[in-house]
Amino acid sequence: MSARTEHSPAGSPRVILVLGGGGMKGMAHIGAYKAIEEAGIVPAEIVGCSIGALVGALIASGRTWKELVPLALSVERDDVVAVNRRAVLFRALKEQSVWQRERLYELVRREIRTNSFRALRPPLIVVAVDFHTGQPVYFGHENLRDVPLHDAVYASCALPVLFPPMKINGSYYIDGGVADPLPIEHAAEHDPDLVIAVDVGSVGEDFEGLHPDHGLVAIHQRAAAIATAQLTIATLRAWTGPPLIYIRPNVAGYSGFEFGATQRLIEEGYRAARRALANAPELAKFRERSSAFISRGGESDASQHVEQQGRDRD
Repeated sequence: MSARTEHSPAGSPRVILVLGGGGMKGMAHIGAYKAIEEAGIVPAEIVGCSIGALVGALIASGRTWKELVPLALSVERDDVVAVNRRAVLFRALKEQSVWQRERLYELVRREIRTNSFRALRPPLIVVAVDFHTGQPVYFGHENLRDVPLHDAVYASCALPVLFPPMKINGSYYIDGGVADPLPIEHAAEHDPDLVIAVDVGSVGEDFEGLHPDHGLVAIHQRAAAIATAQLTIATLRAWTGPPLIYIRPNVAGYSGFEFGATQRLIEEGYRAARRALANAPELAKFRERSSAFISRGGESDASQHVEQQGRDRD
């Protein structure tokens, strides 16, 4: 069954929202979502990678942007990072990571209100990477809907070396940004009429305030940022999919683990999304299609669908 027939009224125009990876820079997703909501856009589906998976899961589990802002502002480094002392003191080359899993996983478990993909509205796809095959895996899609949501979101955020992989159904998974940091191509496979993508990753040329003298973690962050930037650039250049609105907040100079800039990042996400949406011809055409759908009698079907979503969430 296609995503359109399962989650949308038959024939209704669909927007898929893509939230890319970028560590704490992903707080800009919250501001961008506020602008998207203010524009009257209701995503039929969200596809998230890394921090985008976490924010997407919060939205799809019922969090409004008004709830997300104080939640984001309350997150401190100690809520995410706990040093793996065994790695630092004893067996650095034999340990899985520099940091422990528990604090990040507890944040995911505590703040996402359900552990089931099937309870989410709109539906959510979470991108992670199979450690052994190297292939991106899209949790929440088809036969991967019964995977625990908390495990999938953590896996999507598990940046190699920093956080340990997540074991799910006998396989190990790592950060989705390793293979698909801005998963617009996967979104295109779900039959959208419009894709809105928010990119908070590195542009590659930006050093993100990092320097080799800052140590092992800083060097790894920089290397990962360069690699994911190149993947994103290649994906955008090769894009031949449906109409795409690309939102690029100005996150230059911010580190992926910079916890003191949350308010500025939320505000920049909002500004960037408003600019991108204000005069986007793709959005105007989508609204024309939506109006035509309603005029053909789709309004009552759409209203019933929204009401059914509300009942399902309750």
